[in-house]
Amino acid sequence: MVDVCIRFRDNLGSKVVEDFNRLQQTGSIDDYLAKFEELKACILLKTPHMPEDYLLESFIGGLKPAVKALVRAFKP
Repeated sequence: MVDVCIRFRDNLGSKVVEDFNRLQQTGSIDDYLAKFEELKACILLKTPHMPEDYLLESFIGGLKPAVKALVRAFKP
């Protein structure tokens, strides 16, 4: 995916940021994780010094409510 991001970096623009910020788990956690990692790779190309805390909170924030509550209980 990183190669695709590099190749189309100029075309990605704010669409990647929008997709990253709106990402929600609708299926399995594995599907959500794969999409999150794909978008995260593109975001990090644009902003390589993105704080890890922001990425973690973005990931947790997109989880289904029941899963989110369990994850937060472990204070990652």
